[in-house]
Amino acid sequence: MISNQTKGYLFALISGVTFGTNPLFALPLYDRGISTPSVLFYRFSLGAVLLAVYMLLTGKSFRISGKQLFHAFLFGSLFALTSFFFFRSLHWMDGGLATAVMFIYPGIVAVIMFLFFRERLGWISWIALLCSLCGVGLLYEGNGSVSLPGLGLVLLSALSYSFYIIGLKYSPLQKLSSESLTFYQMLLGLPVFLCMTSGGTGIRLPSDVIGWGCVFGLALFPAMLSILFMSLALRYIGPTKTSILTAVEPMTAIFFGVLVFHETLTVRQIFGVIVILLSVTLVVTGKNLKLPGQKRLPE
Repeated sequence: MISNQTKGYLFALISGVTFGTNPLFALPLYDRGISTPSVLFYRFSLGAVLLAVYMLLTGKSFRISGKQLFHAFLFGSLFALTSFFFFRSLHWMDGGLATAVMFIYPGIVAVIMFLFFRERLGWISWIALLCSLCGVGLLYEGNGSVSLPGLGLVLLSALSYSFYIIGLKYSPLQKLSSESLTFYQMLLGLPVFLCMTSGGTGIRLPSDVIGWGCVFGLALFPAMLSILFMSLALRYIGPTKTSILTAVEPMTAIFFGVLVFHETLTVRQIFGVIVILLSVTLVVTGKNLKLPGQKRLPE
């Protein structure tokens, strides 16, 4: 039988992979002249609709208390701003590069948890974190297009996302089912984008089948599935390990960049992928590692 910890590792990896598909679906919509708030409105609204249908078909409850509703609005708005900062950065930076820079958030999470929540981090966790950050650094060779506005937006996104996943862990929302939590966060994040589009009047519709396909893919994969599996992972393994395991986000962006956008994958980038996989392996197998004369290494 699969343990809860193993489930947490798996859910975190799935969340990272699905979140890494953001540029895959967003960039074609930008090419069609659709603005960032409009893209995100589709991402959140259709994601909420898809999840609501799933909940109705499976008999999941929509019940939520007033206190939980208030927190859902706060965290939904915070996640909406996190998404806006990241998606807006794609106008200044390559999608894969933006995803890689975004991955500084595990370091922010680890530091916040260590300083303010007294979470004990064993040397394996620190090595895994260092490996993941080094691996992300190796994915890019400095020849991508980077601007100060784009970099600043990604850093804002990483900071707000760190607060989001830590706060979510300790909020009353943890008493909700993962489906309900995800549904209300997407639904209550919509007012942010309605304000940005003059009450919805500035939202532009896709003009072709590919555009609508990207809208649907954006709602299903990096929105509904990524947030849902992130919520599940947080419950099983906590913020720090969840954030480290989502190192697969930039790897996913690199994969689709090569496959769809015909970007070149160098030997250095391949080595970076290997280092990231090593960090993921350390997190998953850390408790089982042993040194001579030692029963178990500290986690």
